Order: sequence, then C-alpha cells, then structure tokens
Amino acid sequence: MRSRSKIISFAFAILALVSCKEETSQESYVVKINNSVLTEAELNNIISDRGTALKHREEFIREWIDTEILYREAVVLGFDKTEEFNAIIEETKKHLAGTLVIKDYVDQNFSEPGIYDVKKYFEEHSSEFQFSNKVYVLNLAVINGEAEALKFRDYIVDYDWGIAENYFAENAAVNKMLNEKFFHEYQLMPSQLNKIVKTLPIGEPSILLELEPGLFTIVEVVHIYNEGEIPEFDYVRENVKEKYGMIQKKKLIAEFMESLYSRYNIEIIRDSK
Repeated sequence: MRSRSKIISFAFAILALVSCKEETSQESYVVKINNSVLTEAELNNIISDRGTALKHREEFIREWIDTEILYREAVVLGFDKTEEFNAIIEETKKHLAGTLVIKDYVDQNFSEPGIYDVKKYFEEHSSEFQFSNKVYVLNLAVINGEAEALKFRDYIVDYDWGIAENYFAENAAVNKMLNEKFFHEYQLMPSQLNKIVKTLPIGEPSILLELEPGLFTIVEVVHIYNEGEIPEFDYVRENVKEKYGMIQKKKLIAEFMESLYSRYNIEIIRDSK
C-alpha cells in the first residue's frame, strides 16, 4: 500500500497540470512530454518571481518534468481511480475554490495604504523594525568591462552616486544597480566584498572589485546601523507598507468571512457530555 503522502503529492500533480497546455499550436516550447508542453512564455511567467538566474530556470524545468512524469506513472498504476485519491482531490478542490474566492474579494476591495497610514503604523510600531544584527545601507553597481566601470567610478568621485547612476541609466554595460539597499552583515558575500565594506569610509566609492570574470563591482556605504537600532522611516518605507498592507488584508478577509457566516445556515452540534 502506497503512503497517503504519496497520494497527496499525486493529487497536487493533477492540479499542476492546469497550467500545462496540450499541443494545439506551433508556439515554441521548452519541454514536451507526449501531448503536454511547457512553453517559453509559460516558463518565463512562472519563474518571474524567482528571478532570472539560469539555475532557477533549470530547477523549475526539472520540477515540471518530475511532476508530469509522476502523474503519468500514477495514472498507469491506477492511483487516479482509487477512492482515497478522489476524496483528496475533492477536498483539494474545496480549498482551491475557497482560496480563489478570497483572492477575488481582496483584489476587488483592497486599496493600497496611503503614506500617512503607513508612517503612522511605523511610528506606533517602530520596535518591530529594530535590527537584530549589524546592517549596512549600500549603493552597489556591477559593470561589464573594466573601462566602463572606471568611468562610472570617476563620475561618482567627480559628482556623486546619483548623478553617475542617472548618466549610466541606459548604458548596456550595467549588469546591476542597487540604490540604498539593506545588507545584513551575514549577506556581505563573498569575503572580498565583506572585507571592503567593513573598512570603507561612508560616502567613498570602493576600488573596482572583479568578483566575477569581466564583471566589476563598485560599492559605496551610505549608512551603518548597529544591532538594536531602528532605521529611519524612508529606509524601510516599502517594508512597512508591505507589513501594514498584510494586516489590512487579514482584517478584510476576517470581515468577509464574518459576512459569510451570517449568510449561510451553520449548525454546530455541541458535545452534551
């Protein structure tokens, strides 16, 4: 007898197939297993939240293949005909449908919080944003090619980081550009970057760091927060907005569920003992 956990995995595999189309056109695809395909467009949409790194792409493709072949094997073994499997599918359908109802309600009724409410929340709950370790606020650029990287650094020295960033905004040599980004001490990797950041005076651009072949990193320390300090609102504005927004969504969902309770006949039989 196969374990219940395996059957549950197969149940979710079926649901995953909703996103996989059967071959109906000549649209380019990344993977094809019999008549099921994963198209380039679908892959790009699905992994957009995971980043664009090749390893993430390859990892997702492998997950898609594993899910597809496991489902096909489950069908061959007859799991899709078992009573337990279909009971799990029905229960899963209820949860999925309920999730979609809540998502739709939130999408229709939630408004992004305004700056006044977000700032007020921060002022009343500032201790929630207290740092538990040392944090560096950095400007960081990764430039393709030493000549362009030197030019970028010269602009910082002659003017400032903001002017250099604007000047290079459309430059194809720019691989990455981060402005006043928070880095916890443990995130300063590799060790060469860690060492430079910890010895760099605030407001001074670093030397060129070739952390990857042909890619040159320039970093500037904007501010340093010690453990226990609370950052200025402007530095954590988006984090505060996200947290406050989640609280408001939970309240909205609670109100919605309360309205559903009053709409439907609910009878709970209490234990008389």
